[in-house]
Formats: sequence, structure tokens, C-alpha cells
Amino acid sequence: MRRMLVVTQHLHGSTGLVGAAVVRGATDPAIGDEVDVAYLPAVEVGPAEVQAADAVVLVTTERFGSVAGLTKDFLERIWEPCLATTRGTPFALVVRAGNDGAGTVTAVERVATGLAWRTVHPPLLVVGDAPTPAHLSAASELGATVAAGLATHLF
Repeated sequence: MRRMLVVTQHLHGSTGLVGAAVVRGATDPAIGDEVDVAYLPAVEVGPAEVQAADAVVLVTTERFGSVAGLTKDFLERIWEPCLATTRGTPFALVVRAGNDGAGTVTAVERVATGLAWRTVHPPLLVVGDAPTPAHLSAASELGATVAAGLATHLF
């Protein structure tokens, strides 16, 4: 069984809605039951959970044009222990942005590059006051794509 870890800044609010859509897509019965999906808030995820994952999807909120504090804390806590042990981990990013999300994408991509994670889906930007049905559909598709890639051993 392959393991997909979806780490979110919050399980509630707009970011939680987007994260839940990623999980819905990843757990679609059409993909099969070969992928175990864990959906956890960033404050509860440590290096062991990341090291046990076959893919990581990070769902975060943009704050002040950059990475939200809880997401930054998560990345700082896993950095050292995961630096040598998670190279090549398939990775995708979803940013719930009130601005344009560009600063958040740049900052997280720098960390992912430093960890030598492999981006398997372009960053998804969910921009606006609240996620639209189109945003939630795109998040679900991202989750399904990553899960299908794991299930078929594409990555």
C-alpha cells in the first residue's frame, strides 16, 4: 500500500475546504484502494510522517504574501531530519491565496528544491475570498492525479 500525506495548515475554513477536496479526489474509488491517504494539520506532522509517505501534498494559506506561519513551522521542523531521507519524494502544492499566491509558491518551492522533492503537479492557486466550485474541482483533480500516480507506480 502506498501512502499519500496531505498536510494542511488548517482542517477548517477555506483552506480546510480545499484540503478536503484534495482528499476527496485522492480517495475516489476509480483510483482503487492501493493508496492510503492521511490528511493531517501541519502542527501534528513531524519528520516520521513525512519519511513514511510516498508522496506529500501541502495545502497552505498565503499570509502577508508569503508562507503562513504554521506551514513554515512544519517545514522548519522536518527540514533537518528529512533532508537526506526524503530525496525524490513526489510533491504537490496548493495555495489558498487572498493576494496572488506567488510569494508563497516561490518560498515553498525553494524548500522543496532544497529537500530534493520532485514536483509532480504544477502548484494550484486558489485565489479569492472563498474557493469556487472550479477551485474545489481543480483541488480534487490534483488529489486524484497524485494518488493515481502512486497507485500505478508512475512515481
